[in-house]
Amino acid sequence: MAIVEKVTFNNRNSREFGKTVKQRVDQYFEENDISKHANFQMVLKTILLLTFFLGSYGFIISGQLSLGAMWFLTFVMGVAAAGIGFSISHDALHGAYSSSKRVNRVLGFTFDMLGANGYIWKITHNIIHHTYTNIHGHDEDLEVAGFIRLSPHSEHKMIHRVQHILAFFAYSLAMVFWVFVKDYKNFLKPNIGPYDNKKHPLSEWVILFVTKAIFYTYMLVLPMLLLDITWIHLLIG
Repeated sequence: MAIVEKVTFNNRNSREFGKTVKQRVDQYFEENDISKHANFQMVLKTILLLTFFLGSYGFIISGQLSLGAMWFLTFVMGVAAAGIGFSISHDALHGAYSSSKRVNRVLGFTFDMLGANGYIWKITHNIIHHTYTNIHGHDEDLEVAGFIRLSPHSEHKMIHRVQHILAFFAYSLAMVFWVFVKDYKNFLKPNIGPYDNKKHPLSEWVILFVTKAIFYTYMLVLPMLLLDITWIHLLIG
């Protein structure tokens, strides 16, 4: 993603505003005796989402279901995976799920087990997106595909007239691109937007390849080995 220009922020006028907002938020939680971290409802949601995801996979891989039933459960897995990624993984990787760093790290790995990479996501989301929110050329969330225009500062192309239709196909394949291309690409790029990648820790390279291998194994290899299905059936699911 090309950098348009270096972005700097003048915080002199907003410093007191931010400080006041933080104080009032802290005061609200304290006065109402509310934890800033996951409550009972969030923990229950976590258990249910993981149960639906793992339970559906278990039923599928048992080989006792019809093809139609297996496809239905892949849909359930997809919904559960979205819930896991958008809530459990998101909050854990933000360090907000629990006051325990260990709990956040463990739950953060749910992201990796869904085929994505939590380490790179923390760079692109926690650092870049939350610093350069919706700034063209810097926020990677605006870079979906060449035929999708999410910023008025992006080049306008004729194909963008039908992007509301193409978006359905783009986003339906976004996760496929993510788990097979995007993470590797970001690891190898010299920089991601305004963020200088420098040198990634060896441990993160190991986690990348190990978790990807686990994901490919349980999502692709095991179904082909244990189930009476074809590659077409697998791709549809």
